Amino acid sequence: MPRNRNDLSRFSKKNGQQLGILSELDLTILWYSRTLADIDFRYESELLRLDQSSVEEDRKNDMKRAMLLRHRERREPYVSMLESLRKQQPRQSFAA
Repeated sequence: MPRNRNDLSRFSKKNGQQLGILSELDLTILWYSRTLADIDFRYESELLRLDQSSVEEDRKNDMKRAMLLRHRERREPYVSMLESLRKQQPRQSFAA
């Protein structure tokens, strides 16, 4: 017997949430995680570009330290918020 595509009964409830559907908290965590990934990607790209540049090594090292400091400063608020959000996330058991 084919299932009706509009039949939402295929989602069972667990801990007040429907399985298979992301909550607002899940989406917020995902957004912060992706933002951190973007920040990390940009930092790695800048670092690679600097490594491949013709700038002398002493100057490169100074620039790398400055870049690392800026990278950490940009990440810190997102990391803090992500840790806070993850603490709010209900623990899920995947045991059958």
